[in-house]
Amino acid sequence: MCNNFDAILKILDFDGDQHKYTESANVFFNPASPAYADLYQPITLLCKTNETDLWKSTSIYDETNSNGVPNVLYFEKAVDGTCRISISDSRLYNASCDLTIGDFYVTLISVDRRHHNMAIRCSVTFASGASKLIENASTVISIKEAPSHTISLTENPKGPINTGDTLHVTCSVSGGNPLATITWNCSGTTVKKSSDKVALLDISFTVGKQDDGVRCTCYASHLIPTYNATAKKVIIVEVYYPPDSQLTIQQIIPGPVDSGSSISLNYSLSGGNPLASLSWNCKGTTHNSSSSTKTEYIVTFKVNKNFDGRVCTCSATHPINSYRPIAQHRLIVFHEPGEPKLLLGEEFPWFVGKKITVDCSADAGNPREAVYKWMIGGQILMQNIPLIQIGPMSSEHNKQELGCSVNNNYTLRNNITLKPALLKLNVEYYPEIKFDRFPVYVIEGENTSITCNTHGNPLPNTQWVTNGIEMTLQQQNQSVLYLSDVHRLDEEKTYTCKAISNSSKYGILTTNKDLSIVVFYNTSVTKLEILNGSKFSENQRATLRCQVTGNPLPNVTWYFISKETKQILQRQDGIVDSSYTINTTTCLHTGIYECSAQNTVNGEKVTNSMQTELYVTCSPRLDNRYRKPPAIVKTDIGTDLNITICFVAYPPPEIRWVFTNTIESTYSKRTIRTYTSTMYISNITSSDFGIYTMHAYNNKGELFIHVSVSGKGKPTAPVDINIICKAKSLHILWVSEFNGGREQTFFVEYWISQKAKNVTESGPIIDLGKSKAVKYVVKGLLPGTNYSVRISASNFKGRSVSETMNCITDFERFKRNALKSIKNRTNDNSSSQERHDSLESFARNGVEEITTERYNIFSLKSFIYFNTSYESLRQENGDTELGLYLKDTISTKDDKDSMSSKLSHLCSHKVNNI
Repeated sequence: MCNNFDAILKILDFDGDQHKYTESANVFFNPASPAYADLYQPITLLCKTNETDLWKSTSIYDETNSNGVPNVLYFEKAVDGTCRISISDSRLYNASCDLTIGDFYVTLISVDRRHHNMAIRCSVTFASGASKLIENASTVISIKEAPSHTISLTENPKGPINTGDTLHVTCSVSGGNPLATITWNCSGTTVKKSSDKVALLDISFTVGKQDDGVRCTCYASHLIPTYNATAKKVIIVEVYYPPDSQLTIQQIIPGPVDSGSSISLNYSLSGGNPLASLSWNCKGTTHNSSSSTKTEYIVTFKVNKNFDGRVCTCSATHPINSYRPIAQHRLIVFHEPGEPKLLLGEEFPWFVGKKITVDCSADAGNPREAVYKWMIGGQILMQNIPLIQIGPMSSEHNKQELGCSVNNNYTLRNNITLKPALLKLNVEYYPEIKFDRFPVYVIEGENTSITCNTHGNPLPNTQWVTNGIEMTLQQQNQSVLYLSDVHRLDEEKTYTCKAISNSSKYGILTTNKDLSIVVFYNTSVTKLEILNGSKFSENQRATLRCQVTGNPLPNVTWYFISKETKQILQRQDGIVDSSYTINTTTCLHTGIYECSAQNTVNGEKVTNSMQTELYVTCSPRLDNRYRKPPAIVKTDIGTDLNITICFVAYPPPEIRWVFTNTIESTYSKRTIRTYTSTMYISNITSSDFGIYTMHAYNNKGELFIHVSVSGKGKPTAPVDINIICKAKSLHILWVSEFNGGREQTFFVEYWISQKAKNVTESGPIIDLGKSKAVKYVVKGLLPGTNYSVRISASNFKGRSVSETMNCITDFERFKRNALKSIKNRTNDNSSSQERHDSLESFARNGVEEITTERYNIFSLKSFIYFNTSYESLRQENGDTELGLYLKDTISTKDDKDSMSSKLSHLCSHKVNNI
């Protein structure tokens, strides 16, 4: 033992009682420095010695604890040879030991920030007798930190790389304690280039086509397990390599194409990375049909004749500079011929009567076979040859266009019209004359001018000659002859226009043309008369005659002039003598008659007229062409009133107005054929109410018109009332009377006769107008009950009530007997007045439903009152009391009021025969 201890001392250079604080290979810490620890987690350190026999004690010093003084743990050998442990603070440390193998464990229960980069030192004392040896070992605690989760990849070169080049990729992760561990999944040469703060690993390899799309992944791992799962980054290698196929151009529809149509070329090239880029010289609308493995474009463009024979070239470019192929395609385009030219067989000018040859020269186009078409003056010449002869020439050919068009199969098949070669012809001819108007119409007494227009080739000079006398100087192309104060005798003169031209080839060319004029003069009425005088009695024949002049012959129209309009009586065209006949004169024929002549001179209508007055003697009478004056006039006090009456008479009548035997002032006016007399009353008072009479008279008779003027008041209650009693209803029909001058309404009042205080009122009921029948139905009544009924009429002024009538509902016997003698006996009186028809129909329909054993006097009265078929009823009833009454009525022609009264008497008795 001593020998061994001495050896140790010698090795450690130990000198007596004194000792050195040195590290020794016989004592070491595990893990060695740095000892990575998780923050706030325990870490266990092993202080180990290989010499257990001489071991005396072990002390553990924590640099965070008072700079490592004193020790925090102490291991010593007990008397029994075991290891005894002393701990300064069991909250911070824990320990264990195994002397058999020299292991001394110390556990830092919770590592905090203070421990980072701080040392834990293990000091082991060896002893042999009085000699001591102290050996030390230490380790530095380093707290783990996760690296950045961002992994950076750097490529060189960056982006796509050509095949055969070397790619360098560096993977780097910054931060972490310790630094991250980096690995690659790709094959290649790796070089570690980490620094203190950044872990870097470079990989390099030579790329080929097979490497395109390879995914190289950089993985970063760390002592912190949670970091490993996400710490990776991928780079995809893109390798450029050229296509392995041929560049092609294909015409989608092969063969020749027509000019003006579209052609589509397909440019395509397969393979390569990236796909090759294509360019071409035949531009157009481009459609990209490329895929991931093929570059393909369809180019569509419209062709014309300039494309015929053109070579379309397509070039391919690629990042591999050595790859530059081209492809070509030649186009065949059918197109129109070239513009033709005309070659003349004889130079201009030509002359009338000649024949000339002309040659049409042009490029035939594609296809080469040409078709020729000749035109002259818009007319087609049916000659399909390049050389033709035209003529003989005429004046119409001058300035006409001679044209030649050249076509081929392409233009004909596509119906294409080409511009022809055109040449304006120069043909000399005699002058031609044209007047500005022919024939010439002139208004007598006016000034006029006549223009002679001439044309020719060469241009002519123009001059007027009248009856051999030169009237104007020579002027080119046109000469104007002025005539003043034209008279109708000027029609007999001869007016000549002379045109002269001078041809350098053919000498003097002369043309003459004569002109006559027509003198128009306005129409006029020279005489208007009434044969046998202007006054006639009624029922005579009257003839009016009108004589007119004018050129052209005028149209004659007869008018009867009234106050409002001119009434056309008769119209005749193109005459100078016209008559109008009234076969039977009446008073209404009195008035003014006008003869109007009209003709058109030089495009303008000319009218002349003359009037005369015709009189038909007659007594005063109302003019039925005007509204009949009212018999009754209702007005309000304080207003003004005009009463106007229109009538006819001849001789002119005397007119007066009479009011209560007093002659009133009047206002009378005679229109063209009507007399109008007006009575004007201003600020009417009640004293102005009464009967006004207009009295008009002449030596043929007199006329009285009566007008009743009264104040507006309450309406007149209905008098003619018809009631038909049914089982549970009353059908009431009445005739509207005068409304008092204001709008009126009706109300129907009815009650059970025994209960006069319980009156029911129905309405209002609209008034349909005077003398109009009004119908109303009262429903919901009790059968077999006596009802009282009356009609009230109301307006703004007040209310009037009719007489009260009674009616008993539900009489079966009357229904049977009434139907037997009355039903269907009134159908022949359709021409009766409206109020009669309405009441008849109402009564006829009502009688069919009457259910009473008593006679309804009012129903029967009204029915018979308004029925005109008395004779039929009399014959039906024979010698009964009713029949005898009807016979007497018909023979004596009693008025209807008398008949109604007698019928009331008859109906008060029981008449079984009715």
